[in-house]
Amino acid sequence: MHYYIDGYNLLFRIFEDVDPLREKRETVIETLQSTLSDVKLKLSIVFDSRFELSEDFPSRLSRGSLEIIYSPKGLCADKYIIELLSFVKHPKATTVVTSDNHLALEVKSLGAQTKSIDEFLEYLGRKRDAKFRKDEKLTSESSYDFDRLLNAFEKKLHEDDK
Repeated sequence: MHYYIDGYNLLFRIFEDVDPLREKRETVIETLQSTLSDVKLKLSIVFDSRFELSEDFPSRLSRGSLEIIYSPKGLCADKYIIELLSFVKHPKATTVVTSDNHLALEVKSLGAQTKSIDEFLEYLGRKRDAKFRKDEKLTSESSYDFDRLLNAFEKKLHEDDK
């Protein structure tokens, strides 16, 4: 499953005050990057490019398993996400994360799935918690297990002494 996130939609959902925008955007990127190091997801976050800095082609950066995309000149992030989906071979294997109802409707008409920002944040939290629980199960022993193993080793040690 590949996830495309409507970047500013996520940013505006998380922060009440978005000034300074560049710092808040970087915070969102760093938080996603950190979260992705704990869970395995293919994720692209798409932002509108600033008009004066925009290029004919989108700019793409990779930070680990996170791809950061700034839309090309003349296309807002929403339109660029729709354009991307029109070239996807298996749209059912793609989810767009947005709380923009208009974008969600267009995405669904192309055969892709959608999640609201809140649904996606909950999903990420559950996935991260499940990984930590799994890691905890693999690495933690209860005091009972420790005592049981200690007794077995002591018994074996005494048998070898005889």
